[in-house]
Amino acid sequence: TLAGLPQVMEAWRIAGDVDYLLRVAVPDMAAYDDFYRRLTDAVPIKNLTSHFAMERTKFTSVYPVDTRTR
Repeated sequence: TLAGLPQVMEAWRIAGDVDYLLRVAVPDMAAYDDFYRRLTDAVPIKNLTSHFAMERTKFTSVYPVDTRTR
């Protein structure tokens, strides 16, 4: 199902109160609303919560591993 939703950048199955975490990229709220409707039509979702990132303050993909002194 997620293969048909190119807005999904990452999908994680996680432990805790929330079962899944999706990182979604859309240009504006109208596009998010369209994505939301397509997602909820495609998948039987009981409860959905959205959070929106306002600004990226830090990003890295480098792990802090010391390879010189190990």
